[in-house]
Amino acid sequence: MRRISMILCPLAAAAVLAVPQAAQAAEGVLIINEESFVDPSGCYPISGDPLYITNRTDTPVYVHYGENCTGAIVTVVGAGESQASQHEEGKSFRIR
Repeated sequence: MRRISMILCPLAAAAVLAVPQAAQAAEGVLIINEESFVDPSGCYPISGDPLYITNRTDTPVYVHYGENCTGAIVTVVGAGESQASQHEEGKSFRIR
């Protein structure tokens, strides 16, 4: 019996570690030009100029130059930070 448990315990531990973790949305509220996103996740378009970002989530926001989160990352707004731009810097943003 002891031999079986010596074999099964490591196998069970390996199985638990091998299961991929589900992607989770950022927790909190992200405000882009007065539009609120609760627990956001993924890629979103940006409309409006100037660009105002208030990041009240637990993860950074990456602003991309192009649409659909393509092109260079033009700015990163960290968790708990805000940023304003007087000219259009990005067409989309991505968050965890």
